[in-house]
Amino acid sequence: MLLNHCTIPLGHFLRYYVLYLYLFLSSLMVLAMNILFLCTSNLHRSRTAEDYFKSVKKNHVFQSAGLSEKYCAKYGTQLCSVEMLKWADKIFVMESLHANRIRQYAGEHYLAKVEILHISDIYKYMQPELLDELKSNAHLQFMSL
Repeated sequence: MLLNHCTIPLGHFLRYYVLYLYLFLSSLMVLAMNILFLCTSNLHRSRTAEDYFKSVKKNHVFQSAGLSEKYCAKYGTQLCSVEMLKWADKIFVMESLHANRIRQYAGEHYLAKVEILHISDIYKYMQPELLDELKSNAHLQFMSL
């Protein structure tokens, strides 16, 4: 079919095109997120989550940290800061005690960004069972889009 025989009026076409562009650009903004994974010491769970999702989800930016000053100092790992909480669009903690620590040290403000993954501290870094938990966790399924 030739372009000059198109039956859609130009005004309608432009409206649909603008709507398409708006929806497309909006979806890009939703998909490009700053995601923070937190656990106690940033040794196994949160670091595994960061490294795994960095390798498979290039449309997001990932960081991880620990919430225990004692254990982060002991292992030389990244301690969570208020700046990291501000940076994150979404914060995933491994256990409810981690959300409580955020509340205790930074107040209620950041809790709206927090999802609890319910992953116990029984895994080693990149352990296959931990990766299975991360891949199948309902709270992380939005990244499958």
